[in-house]
Formats: sequence, structure tokens, C-alpha cells
Amino acid sequence: VSVSGGWLGRGAALPARSRLFTLVVNAGPAWTFPSFARNSWLWLHYLPARRPAALRGWRVLANSTQTAAAAAPWGIKTDILPPPLRSSRIPHGPKERLIAGAGRLGDGKGELELLGLFAALRRAGRLPGWSFIWAAPHGPAAAVRAFHRAAQALPARLLLAPPRLRYESLLGRAAVFWGGLGPETFAVSEAEAAAAGCAL
Repeated sequence: VSVSGGWLGRGAALPARSRLFTLVVNAGPAWTFPSFARNSWLWLHYLPARRPAALRGWRVLANSTQTAAAAAPWGIKTDILPPPLRSSRIPHGPKERLIAGAGRLGDGKGELELLGLFAALRRAGRLPGWSFIWAAPHGPAAAVRAFHRAAQALPARLLLAPPRLRYESLLGRAAVFWGGLGPETFAVSEAEAAAAGCAL
């Protein structure tokens, strides 16, 4: 059961409810509690500002050696569980005049700035016949509306919460991939795009 999914509930009842499960995964290290599940995993994909309050009984997993090293001052053993990367399964389709991008909307990835760059290049006659698609796993409604407004009158669209195979098909067709402007600590999207033969 995933704590972040809310299946355990909230508050003081969490430790008691954790006894019911074989595996409890907590992806929010800033908020911890004593767990009595048979297996309890604390997933460090980012580091909280301070050491989590309740670490006893948790197996701590980090998504990189970098994150694990940052957790070293906590004085706990940290195992590495890398992010999933399916580069060998992404198809290499015939490439189109298509620029793809990916990242959460409204989260500093710069999708509106990249869309603006695409518009400027088209006005300058640099990208005749090209289109732009931004794939986002999710995003607040305001960010979705902002993208749609900026994409008006452009051969550009938003692919929101695409199924995995549809996203891989996008990478297979895209000739170019523009990564987000924000920090990309692990660059999984970029690695998958490169594996699909996109120019970065």
C-alpha cells in the first residue's frame, strides 16, 4: 500500500493500520510515522529539510547515489533503487517534423517558455511544417488552460496523462526532444528520448 495514495488514512491511526499490510511504501519522507508492516520502505526521491522524525523500522531507499550520499548524515543505511528506464523498448519509428517535450505542468519545467520559443522560430521561418507536442503526467487546471491559450493558432498541443505506449510512440515519431528548463537531476525523459533517436 502507498502512503502517498492515502490508502492508510491520516493521523494517529496510521501506525495501527500499518500492521495490516505486507508492504507499506512512503514516498513523502517529510512525513513519517512508526510502521509495523512486515516491510516498510521510505522512498527518497527528494530530501526533506531535516531528518525524518520516525525512521525506526523503515528500509530507506534512494533513487541515486547522490540522494543516498545526501542522506548519509542521518546515520542510516540507504539502498539504491534507480528510477525505471525502459530505453530498450521504445520504438524507432520514421521521424517526423515534430518536437516533443515532457514534464509536469506548472512545475518549473518551462513548457510555456519552450512553446514561446517554438512560436518565435516559426515566425522567423525557421520551422516550416514542424509541430510541437508537450506530454505531461499531470498538472493543475490553471497550467493546462495557460498551455492551451499559448498554443492557439500554433501547430502545438498538450498530451495530458498519456498511456505509456502512446508516450513511447510520441518519442518514436519525434525528430527533436526539448527537455524542461528546470533542473533535471536524473534526466529520465532525456535518456528515453535519446534512446528513441531524438535529437536533444
